[in-house]
Amino acid sequence: MKISVCIFLVLLTSCAASREEQQLENAARSHVYRRPRAAVLAALRAILVEKGYSIERFDVAAGIVATGWRIRGDRQDRVVASELAEGAGVRVQATRERQETGSDSPAIPSAPEEASDVERTLFERPEPGESAGLRQLAVSGTAP
Repeated sequence: MKISVCIFLVLLTSCAASREEQQLENAARSHVYRRPRAAVLAALRAILVEKGYSIERFDVAAGIVATGWRIRGDRQDRVVASELAEGAGVRVQATRERQETGSDSPAIPSAPEEASDVERTLFERPEPGESAGLRQLAVSGTAP
């Protein structure tokens, strides 16, 4: 009986944590930043460099930050992030492409996917002093 209760509590905690993670990813993907385009793109560039990417294209006028391929073992990936005008602000959309590489075969690309880790990192620290408030709002639905 005690084991069943423990398993139930672990599963309940796990479900709550993954629900919170999903809320944060959704909030990050739809958040509109009330900052100039150049400031948002500069923050994106800094995050990508911190994550080990080299910047291949940084174009404020076009609203794009693109990385070169980052190689890790037999896998490589790159990220393209763009800003989308939303009224008086900007929203960020980041996608990742991955490739499996092997010494005997050509690279095998995968379909582009959301780079939610990049969007979330930007969301969690958009400006000094704001990150905790945005995170709390996304999870609880109430302002800090």
